[in-house]
Amino acid sequence: MIKSDGTSIALESNHAMVNGEVSYRGVKGGFVVTTEGNGNHSVTYAKRTITGQGDEGIPRKFVVAIMDSPDTETMYKDISALLDYGFSQCTNFTMEAKELEDFLPDDLKDKKIVFPRQLSCLMPKGMGQGDLKATTAVTENNYRGGTITFTLEGVSQPVATVDFYEEDNNIALSAGAKTAIYIICALLVLGLIFLILRLLIIPYYNKVKTAQKKAKAAPRKGNRPRRRRKTNQNAAAERPEDHEYFRAEPPKPASNRQSLEKRRRK
Repeated sequence: MIKSDGTSIALESNHAMVNGEVSYRGVKGGFVVTTEGNGNHSVTYAKRTITGQGDEGIPRKFVVAIMDSPDTETMYKDISALLDYGFSQCTNFTMEAKELEDFLPDDLKDKKIVFPRQLSCLMPKGMGQGDLKATTAVTENNYRGGTITFTLEGVSQPVATVDFYEEDNNIALSAGAKTAIYIICALLVLGLIFLILRLLIIPYYNKVKTAQKKAKAAPRKGNRPRRRRKTNQNAAAERPEDHEYFRAEPPKPASNRQSLEKRRRK
């Protein structure tokens, strides 16, 4: 046995079939408790695969409990006898989920009942499905679920118990399917964002950039060439005779005599 700190320790069992003092094929574990006045008590776990009986490859597992054995020798003989009976007189029995529906009560047969697993148990040789008796227990009211307990006539302990539940309308998805749906939704969101950018934002951005380029290319008022102002140097270069006012002959003033004659005539 390896401890949490990495060191290994050896475990020794006081069970003779486990430590090899008493040979029995298939014993995997167990313990023995000896008490004063109450004898020997033991629990033994055995696992063996039986061939040639139609259930090859399916291991059979048994747990044998002995109480108040007078001595260890008798105790190990009883363990061997019980294990021999189990490996030789019992066989593996399985029942598919579809067959388990026949054991449901009438008020549940019209429901969509799901069995998470098939029935798998050990039964005495010569017994089959017809020898099983089922007892149904509904554990919930709002959500119909429960268990079916199978027993055999003359056997006090149940041979198997199977759980069932009523499937609702919701679709149960596996973890892989949920991951795939999340990835698809993320891709759809990214595609929607790309379409919005492509159809709305990018054309608007291009339109604004085009308008800005046109505005830069058009001449502004401040960039128009200014008229040349006349300076004193330019004014000195021009002669008064060049103006039209000085080139025209000025009107001659009328004399006072002519104006007096005009008045007399009137």
